[in-house]
Amino acid sequence: MNKLFNLDNPFWNSMDRVFDLFIANVLWLVCCLPVFTIGPSTAAFFYVLINMARGEDGIVSRDFFRSFRQNFRQGAGFGLLMTATGAFLAIDINMCYHSGTGIYTFFMVFFAVLFLLWASAALYSFALLAKFEKKNMEILVWAFLLAMGHPAQTILMLFVTAVGLWACHLLP
Repeated sequence: MNKLFNLDNPFWNSMDRVFDLFIANVLWLVCCLPVFTIGPSTAAFFYVLINMARGEDGIVSRDFFRSFRQNFRQGAGFGLLMTATGAFLAIDINMCYHSGTGIYTFFMVFFAVLFLLWASAALYSFALLAKFEKKNMEILVWAFLLAMGHPAQTILMLFVTAVGLWACHLLP
């Protein structure tokens, strides 16, 4: 019985990790409410997750807000740029889909490929922003090279993201 309530018990260690993830998710959600802060919020979220994966656990809220402040200016601009690019590509795909056949089918496929390349780079870009002090173009180049250099992981991450978005769509 003494082992059950020991705080070094593996069960309580895993519950501590789950609670830290919950706190990081709530902080990300709250800080994303003004839409222009999606970039720094996502970078701060990745900063906390990277530290947790490395075993450099600290106080989640303190680490989150420290990274949020450090990446606010660059992350806000970068996040708006990535959001605008993704929205532009999604709107183009939708317009080509509803326009009919012929040349519109070609452009729909073209924009879909560009959207997949954009999504692949977006998966890596905010984690890079969280850990490195580079310019936006350097981050995009690194993200694109990582996405193309690790195709299996990138496809898996795209699949998991798509399934998560699809599940959110199904929820009322």
